Amino acid sequence: MPGGLATHTRHCGAFRKQRLVGAAVREWRYVNVPDVLKRSRAYLPMNEETRSELVVPLFYKGRIIGVLDLEHTRTHFFTEDHERVLTTLAAQVAIAIENARLYQAVRTQERQLSGTLPWRARCNCGCCRQNRRERDPARRWAKRLQTD
Repeated sequence: MPGGLATHTRHCGAFRKQRLVGAAVREWRYVNVPDVLKRSRAYLPMNEETRSELVVPLFYKGRIIGVLDLEHTRTHFFTEDHERVLTTLAAQVAIAIENARLYQAVRTQERQLSGTLPWRARCNCGCCRQNRRERDPARRWAKRLQTD
């Protein structure tokens, strides 16, 4: 995207081999490279137009779960303000990702547990039986016909 930001979130296993991203992971901090062409040894190009890059790790409970890798076509684009804002944003993104993982785990566990319960397991207390009767569509229809 010429003149704009290209944002990538990469999973840990996929980015270990990349030098800038790997450095951010190893050092547990953001890496801001004002001119990627001057660091050719440490830079593996994903986009030929990239001139500056900012890599921010996503931390959650003492582990890195991903990175935000931002690229720009201008050299020296990313400032200290970008670093501060993206570090704060990265913390919120990490929480959101972990919440999504936890939600998915709960949904999976619910599906597994529902397969082990007897089909149509119901409570048979008087209150629940009364509620089932009231919600039964056939009974509601018959009640309407009686009132007309």
